[in-house]
Amino acid sequence: MCLLNAPYPNCRSKNRGTQNFELLHNGLLTLFLDDYHALYLRSYNLGLIVVSPQ
Repeated sequence: MCLLNAPYPNCRSKNRGTQNFELLHNGLLTLFLDDYHALYLRSYNLGLIVVSPQ
């Protein structure tokens, strides 16, 4: 954490903002991955439905 804030002498007070940002970023990333995973599964299932009659 503090490596990101190396230019700032008050690393400890800056740390909280960085943690909040990372929590937000991880939350957004998780949401994105969940959506992507759902889309992937949906398209995979559609693919199986299309292929199965043959």
